[in-house]
Amino acid sequence: MFSAWRFSACGKGLAITSAAEAGIIQTLNAPLKQCSTLCTNCETAIAAICQRQPALRLIPFRHMPLQTIDDVIGALDAIIQRSWDEQSRLGYFAALYRRVTRAVRDGISKSQFSDGPLMEKLDVVFASRYLDALTAYQSHGKLSRCWKVAFDACTDDTRLILQHLLAGMNAHINLDLGVAAAQVSPGDQLPHLKADFDQINVVLAAQVGAVEDEMSSVSALVQGVSFVGAESETKVINFNIDLARQTAWFTAEHMANEPARLHGITIDGLDLAVSLQGRAVLYPPCKPEALHALRVLEPQDVRSVIEILSEDPVPSPTPV
Repeated sequence: MFSAWRFSACGKGLAITSAAEAGIIQTLNAPLKQCSTLCTNCETAIAAICQRQPALRLIPFRHMPLQTIDDVIGALDAIIQRSWDEQSRLGYFAALYRRVTRAVRDGISKSQFSDGPLMEKLDVVFASRYLDALTAYQSHGKLSRCWKVAFDACTDDTRLILQHLLAGMNAHINLDLGVAAAQVSPGDQLPHLKADFDQINVVLAAQVGAVEDEMSSVSALVQGVSFVGAESETKVINFNIDLARQTAWFTAEHMANEPARLHGITIDGLDLAVSLQGRAVLYPPCKPEALHALRVLEPQDVRSVIEILSEDPVPSPTPV
């Protein structure tokens, strides 16, 4: 059962008990000081409390500053668990992202990247942009337009699973990736990142292909996507990913060669363009009945979809 992902409390001040719940909830709008760090066990204890207390479920997700790729995976675990508990489609992208992040971590441990520490730094900075956007969204704060488009769509049960995933990928790759790359490798340091940046394409394509295979076992969507002009989910996703990563690298190069004072203007303009692309992904110019015909063939249970997307990552091809 998916809820087995839930961990027990760490024992450093947070516990899944009725007596402790009031105090824990009071800390949610301030830094948690019960532990030296906000560990995954504490995150999950909070998620469990919110599950038992429906009135508290609207409390926004918040995360502590990330330091390592394991911190990223822990934060994604918490989002996935809460999404599963609440049957929220916010868990779709988080589950796929966790899978890709684990594959990147495995690639770093197997020396598939030429500069493992730099790739971990990029992963942390990159993930923080998504987590910050989600926190801002659930707190009714200011966030990028493209992420708001993707998050808003998670309440729309007429969108395809593929559309939810692509909307998240659009925001995270077309906007966040280039900005993160320029941040971790500024100026003339950027070329050093290029080979490993390209290797990420291999990692991501392997995970997307595996997700397609797993989804096809419970859905006729893979056989039916030709209705909307695509041969397969993988081709649709990989096409968008390749184009998005090219755009991300262009953004990183542009930001690496412009004065830092102009970065805000660059990011704002790019965000507007990416948000329009996200709307096109979610609301394409095709007959609504075509998408509906595909939607009814998909799994309707949100938890089942999250579980499929949360499978262990497949091994990525070793670079030659």
